[in-house]
Amino acid sequence: MVVAELRNVSQWYGSTKALDNVCFTIKSGRVIGLLGANGSGKSTLLKVLNELVQPNSGEVLVHTAKSYVERKQRLAYLPEYPFLYSWMSIGELLNMYDDYFQAFRLEKCKVLLDTLDINLHAKFRELSKGNKERVQLALTLLRTADIYCLDEPLGGVDSVTRALIVQIISEHIPPEASLIISTHQVNDLESILDEVVCMHRGRVREVINPSVIRERMNLTVEEYYKKVYTLWET
Repeated sequence: MVVAELRNVSQWYGSTKALDNVCFTIKSGRVIGLLGANGSGKSTLLKVLNELVQPNSGEVLVHTAKSYVERKQRLAYLPEYPFLYSWMSIGELLNMYDDYFQAFRLEKCKVLLDTLDINLHAKFRELSKGNKERVQLALTLLRTADIYCLDEPLGGVDSVTRALIVQIISEHIPPEASLIISTHQVNDLESILDEVVCMHRGRVREVINPSVIRERMNLTVEEYYKKVYTLWET
C-alpha cells in the first residue's frame, strides 16, 4: 500500500535548487535508504515530507492522515542535529513526548533506555554524543507512526554505537510502518534495506532493490552508488 507520495516537488533556497521535480513513492512496510552526496537534497526531501519546509512547487500527499495535526502524529522525524531541550532530564523528555504524541510507547522507551544504561535523571546536555544519539533515536522510534524519517542517524558515532543503533532500528520499527533513512554509512545499514533511492543534485536518479545490486551486479550498495555517482558527475 502506498502511504505517501511526493509529486513533482521542487524547492529553492535562493538561487540554489535543492529539489528538482522530485517524484517519490513510499510504500508500507519498506525500509528505504536515501543515498546521495552532501547537497544532493536528502535532508530537504525529509523536511518537505514532514512539512518543515513548504516546497515551491509540487505536492506532498500522506494518505494515512489528512489534517496537519494527524500528519504530525503519524510521521516521526529524527533530524541530523540534536533537537531536544538540553536543560531537561531524560525523564522529563520522555514525559514531554508522552504528553504530546498520542501513541508514544512510554514504558517500552523506559525499558530500552534502561537497557542502554541511560540515567533518566541525567540532563540531556550531560550525555556523551553517542548517548544523545541513542536517546533521540529511542524517543523517535518508540512513537507509533506510519512513516519514520531518520536523517543521518549514524553520523559522527563510533562503530560500536552504529551497530547498536542499527539493532535498535531493526527491533523497534513496527513491521507495517515505513522507514526512510538518509545516510552516508550505507554499509552499516545495507542488511536492513528493502529499497535504495539514489539522489544527485536535487533529483531522484534511481530507485533500486539492494538484492538486485548484490545478486546481478556482485556489488555492495556503497560500491554501486559510488559507481553511478561517478557516471552522473562526468
